[in-house]
Amino acid sequence: MFVTRTVSKHKVETGVKKYEKWWIMRSYRSKDQKHPKHEYLLDITNLPEVQRENLRKVLKNPKSAIIMEDECKNMFEEGRDYGQIAFFLRSMKKLSITDILSKNLSKRNFPLIAAVLLNRLIKPSSKMTAIQWIKTTAFTYFSLLESKYYHHTVFS
Repeated sequence: MFVTRTVSKHKVETGVKKYEKWWIMRSYRSKDQKHPKHEYLLDITNLPEVQRENLRKVLKNPKSAIIMEDECKNMFEEGRDYGQIAFFLRSMKKLSITDILSKNLSKRNFPLIAAVLLNRLIKPSSKMTAIQWIKTTAFTYFSLLESKYYHHTVFS
């Protein structure tokens, strides 16, 4: 899948008017055809340009993560721990620890377990304290888990 822009021109009394549309499309090839065809999946013309660009990036690389500019700004204004979190998350990914965890845990529990593991590596403490600590780091910007799920009772 990919994001594409289409422009059509129509003659009107005052000249030529351009209409711009943005689409999410997919390419496919049927068995009897040599060349690929394209299918329009979703009209995203009404989305803000930033969201269209983020969609384009994610569709181009599905494993990418989009951090919104205002979230990033908040992360640095609040002085959240970033370096150690990024280093250990990258190390966990290289060692396939994140793959193992994601296969065996639910989408909601995976970030929480990863958060507790990071806590044990960086600042060892209890599970309840670990969840409180992780909220003060940049981990919440790397995780897709909603903030309401960051509480210790999920381990009970």
